[in-house]
Amino acid sequence: MIVGIPAETAPDERRVAMTPSVAKDLVNDGHEVAIEAGAGAPANYHDTQYETVGCTVLDDRKRVFERADIVLQVQAFGTATDGVDQYDEGQVVVGLLS
Repeated sequence: MIVGIPAETAPDERRVAMTPSVAKDLVNDGHEVAIEAGAGAPANYHDTQYETVGCTVLDDRKRVFERADIVLQVQAFGTATDGVDQYDEGQVVVGLLS
C-alpha cells in the first residue's frame, strides 16, 4: 500500500498529516510513504528526516496523489483551498472532511 502525504494548502495550516517517526513505522511494516517536498516544513520537519526513515519525497504534488492508495491530510477533501479534483476515484482519504 502507498500512503501519500501532500503539503497542506489551507491558509495558516502549520500541521503535517504524518511525522517522520510514524512514517518510519509504516515503512518498517512494508508500506511505501510518498510525501510532497516541503510538506513537513511548517511543522519543523525536513525532507531529509522523511528520506532517512525510507519515505519517497516528491517535488510534484500531482504525483503524490497519483501514486497514493491512501491520502493523509490534515485538511482534506474540500476543506483546503485546492478542492477535490486531485483525488482519484476509489482512493481512501483520511483527514478533516468538513
